[in-house]
Amino acid sequence: MVAGTDGGGVYVLSEHGAAARGLKRYDMAEGRAVWVTDPGEARELVGPVFVPGAGRGARLAGLVWNSPEGTCTEWLDPAMGAVQERLGEAYPGAGFDWVAPSPDGGRWIVRVRHRGRPAEWLCVDAMGASWRVLAECPVEVSPTVRGLFRWTASDGMRLTGVYTRPEGGGPYPLVVFPHGGPGALSTVDFDERVWALADAGFAVFQPNYRGSAGFGKAFRFAGWGAEGIRRALLDVREGVAALRADAGARLDGSPPVLLGGSWGGYVAVAELALHPGEWAGAVSFFGAFDLPELLRAEWARAGEGETAAAAERARRSLRRQFGDPGAEADMEALGAISPVGMAGAIREPVVLFHNKGDRVIAFGQSEGMAKALREAGGRVCFRAGEGAHGWGAEEEAGVYAELVGLLRGWMGGG
Repeated sequence: MVAGTDGGGVYVLSEHGAAARGLKRYDMAEGRAVWVTDPGEARELVGPVFVPGAGRGARLAGLVWNSPEGTCTEWLDPAMGAVQERLGEAYPGAGFDWVAPSPDGGRWIVRVRHRGRPAEWLCVDAMGASWRVLAECPVEVSPTVRGLFRWTASDGMRLTGVYTRPEGGGPYPLVVFPHGGPGALSTVDFDERVWALADAGFAVFQPNYRGSAGFGKAFRFAGWGAEGIRRALLDVREGVAALRADAGARLDGSPPVLLGGSWGGYVAVAELALHPGEWAGAVSFFGAFDLPELLRAEWARAGEGETAAAAERARRSLRRQFGDPGAEADMEALGAISPVGMAGAIREPVVLFHNKGDRVIAFGQSEGMAKALREAGGRVCFRAGEGAHGWGAEEEAGVYAELVGLLRGWMGGG
């Protein structure tokens, strides 16, 4: 994936032959490629940062890395690094996204990311190491405690998640909020959805289970395939157990609720099926529950509007992540971890949200899950909408406000 040029070379993001996604530079004159980053680096590169210049054009000045603590810019340019240090002194604990430079590189639009409040936007004078605020949240938000929680899985794998709770007091009921993807990452950056739950009196745990992005290929591939997915579900369960055993978490004794969107919705409901009796219930937004059917749909989509080579690359990735739809053993293994086939094992209440216009995960996935739960005598509420794969900010805020009362009822035994 081309990430930029400097006049004499082309920079490409690649993970071929590396432990994680890194940066190569192709020298156009010499016709050869050289790694800019260490191919053995397990961290995942988001991308390079270029500073505009005269003559040969832009020059590589920094690298942006992915991590649970938020993206981090490491400057190769000492002057830019000094400016970021000044910003760090003014905004302790914050992260900085260098979004866009002026044509001469002297000024930048910078996004300042916080843990406990929404981001603000600055115009930074890189030459004078000064700045002015362009935009910030106009209202105060209630304080929360938000940071990384680390635990070791039963097989020795070291894992992290993000834990948020209201400031002071407790104990608090726990909401477990696995991210989607599964190749995504929960970070300590402010999350308005999590804040809304914490503001209502809940603690929230966002586990980065196997298959998450940001930790290199080996970690991501460890969550692929039916056995990898099953192991990732166990990661979530073990992470919750470790958190609940930590007195500093200030959790009450009520069973946790699971809440997730897209692949996180699958994780939420699959936990009820595979680890029954440990949860208070699950809420899914736009989730997938029939994995063989999901694989068949993705397999068909891979060939739509693509060249034969592109379709084969997409299908090769699907084989590694889920299996081969033509292999009976692969489909049986996926079926064994599909909640739609385990509805009878789910004793806790389930709420399913799905929009009819969803083109990422078919509406029929939640529709079928609701039908299976009803036929098994389960407690299910299915809410159908007219949108696509997700909500607008105002609609999402309304959904979370509505959920607060529901979750309180579940955790109180209602």
